[in-house]
Amino acid sequence: MLRSIFVGLVSFVFSIVFLVTLSFFTILTTFLNADFYKEASCFFHGTVTDWLGGDIYDRIPDVQKVATREQVVIAVKDIIKAEDFENMMMPFVGQFLAPDFDEDGVAFVSMDFSPFFEKVSTFPDVISKSICADTGECQSQELIKEQINKVFNGFYLETINEDVPTNLKSFTLQIKKQNVEILPGTTVSRDLFWDIFWILIAVNVLLLGIIALITFRPWHRVLKSVAKPVIGGVAMYALMFYALYRVYIYFESDIIDSIAKNMNSDVDVLTASSAFAGQLLWVIVENALICSAVVFVIGGAVYMAGFFGNRYSSNNG
Repeated sequence: MLRSIFVGLVSFVFSIVFLVTLSFFTILTTFLNADFYKEASCFFHGTVTDWLGGDIYDRIPDVQKVATREQVVIAVKDIIKAEDFENMMMPFVGQFLAPDFDEDGVAFVSMDFSPFFEKVSTFPDVISKSICADTGECQSQELIKEQINKVFNGFYLETINEDVPTNLKSFTLQIKKQNVEILPGTTVSRDLFWDIFWILIAVNVLLLGIIALITFRPWHRVLKSVAKPVIGGVAMYALMFYALYRVYIYFESDIIDSIAKNMNSDVDVLTASSAFAGQLLWVIVENALICSAVVFVIGGAVYMAGFFGNRYSSNNG
């Protein structure tokens, strides 16, 4: 009886530590992994081009007469590629994940938007030609081109790369080493998170070892005692991330409405941003669910080995 209580207590502690360990693994394979941002750039490309193409279509009645929203969006996607966003984001991500501090302990991380504005400046000519080519005839091509050129208040698209202020063509983040130092010589970084992850793995192994020692024998009971907290912990992990996604989806429209009212923001822009955030969140959840499935199968296999071992021992005295 006392042994079962101790096993239960250690198993509970293990489930919590295991949940934290898997959460660290998710962070390391998403937010602290450069490959994650390559996938994010594809989603960002889709969200931005859908919004830009739809906005151009909605603002220009003459375009609506000769083309569909989908045609305009496709034309925008033909101009701005996913690779453009990847080439813009990845240098920033690489610098941010591993900042290069100078002698003064300062790192500057920049994202250059100039290539994006250069692409936007070709919108009037390329989109008007694309629309007219799709429709077969378009006597008002120059009119459409001029209207697309003026579609955004304050800027002509053909000269937007020259008209946009220099300070808006790039984003620079200053990171001071002293602000990310935990201890002298130790900074908050991807390597630090990996070190913490491996320490947590060691703690998990230690706790499973304690459970095995408390159970001690027979061997099939040890297997089941070790497998149960693994299965329980991974189930909590999967449910936590999936619930997070479902909560976001459920309250998404309320969040958009609240931000639009409080900040007087464009609902269409917020909807596009929310769609991007939802896609990004699902990639994280998907990563967590795949990890959960792998660990669950391993834990389940160990438990079944203990289950059938128990039956074998019972049948053979």
